[in-house]
Amino acid sequence: MDKILKIVFFIALFFSVPEISYANWAEEEKDSKELKGSLVNDETAEVEISVKGGIVKILNAKGHMLEVYSITGIRVKLARIENMSQTFDLNLTKGCYIIKVGRTTRKLNVL
Repeated sequence: MDKILKIVFFIALFFSVPEISYANWAEEEKDSKELKGSLVNDETAEVEISVKGGIVKILNAKGHMLEVYSITGIRVKLARIENMSQTFDLNLTKGCYIIKVGRTTRKLNVL
């Protein structure tokens, strides 16, 4: 019964979170350079998650944990984010995954 509830929960979560798109990192780098020149409160900055290939790039999440779950609810990756901008090579097999950093959650499709 507990296993069924977990599966139902993650399926509901899967359909309720926005999907990650392959971001143009050149634009992100330009935007982040502009932010460095202005005053930004790190605690209130929104966490940004982007994916290109098997690489996940996370912005504004220093001190948080990166959690990656399979669609069945199994945690496949756990890592501490040490910098304001950090990348991780996930090396995931084909499937659907849920990425969680702090309060930000995204769906990832690996094709």
